[in-house]
Amino acid sequence: MASLPLRFAAPLQAWGKESSYNRRRTELYPSKSAVVGLIASALGRGRDDDISDLARLRMGVRIDRPGRLIVDYQITKMKSIGYQKYGLDIIEKKNNVAEKEYLSDAAFLVVLESEDESLLRTIADAIRHPMHMLYLGRKCCPPTLPIVIGSKKDGIFPDPIRQEGLEDVLRSEPPVTDKHAEKMRIYTDAPSGFQGMLKKDMPVSFSITDREYAYRRVCELPPLILKNVKEKRILNDKYLTGHDAFSVIPGEVDAE
Repeated sequence: MASLPLRFAAPLQAWGKESSYNRRRTELYPSKSAVVGLIASALGRGRDDDISDLARLRMGVRIDRPGRLIVDYQITKMKSIGYQKYGLDIIEKKNNVAEKEYLSDAAFLVVLESEDESLLRTIADAIRHPMHMLYLGRKCCPPTLPIVIGSKKDGIFPDPIRQEGLEDVLRSEPPVTDKHAEKMRIYTDAPSGFQGMLKKDMPVSFSITDREYAYRRVCELPPLILKNVKEKRILNDKYLTGHDAFSVIPGEVDAE
């Protein structure tokens, strides 16, 4: 069994769940449909393409930093067809107030498990060189890098695959951020025969005309608790990108 750990962190994330148009809610951790959608986008698959191989991947999430729930209020002009008056359709423009929830400054370890190691390697390579833009739930939520854990050394990426099961990786991988919770909650796809929570976020089709989701069972594992100072301050080199935003600015930058 092989596993692929991924790092999901960004200023804003939104993991949609069943919502009305005016109230767009978010889950508190990445949904299966959003993760499969991100992978499909990286692979260059269209909305009508088959995603059954990706949906079959077993997934687990560790909440390294839960972030803060925020609400964005948006006002848009909506056209609505009113009642008929004197034989004419009255079209009115009305202000529509929508509320969209986001997770601010959250960080997650997402792990994918499969017996098909070649598929996991294909996914890792596609995320590093995506065919389409990647985002964490909504298009206004671009991820920070790296997503695939590990940065280049001497022009070579480290092996992204872990030769162990999903649960072991969720407990052995160091935190994906230096400012993390002391108690990290863990959620996984329930093993076969296990009665877990039902969540309707298993993608069947992303087609615009026939979008479909099925239920999956999710279980919560005992949380990962970091017991000592050394464990709490881990920030492994494999999470660092080496990116310096000020390197493109000539001369020295004086902080005020």
